[in-house]
Amino acid sequence: MFLQGSVFCFVLILIKFSCPQNLKVIDLQQTDYMRTLEGAIQFGLPVLLQNVQERLDPSLDPVLNKSLMKIGKKC
Repeated sequence: MFLQGSVFCFVLILIKFSCPQNLKVIDLQQTDYMRTLEGAIQFGLPVLLQNVQERLDPSLDPVLNKSLMKIGKKC
């Protein structure tokens, strides 16, 4: 889904209203976006990716394919 301008702002407000605690908005142009994404996954926080291009970074494939490994005894 590609959102621009006011539509992006509307979706952002809608998501923050429905799950307001700790929504992580990640810009794929940031240098540390992977670290932020890893932290959000680790703690089960919602994530919104912005500035997504036609081709995604291959390091996002495990997340998008839900091929994650559970390590430890966390519920």
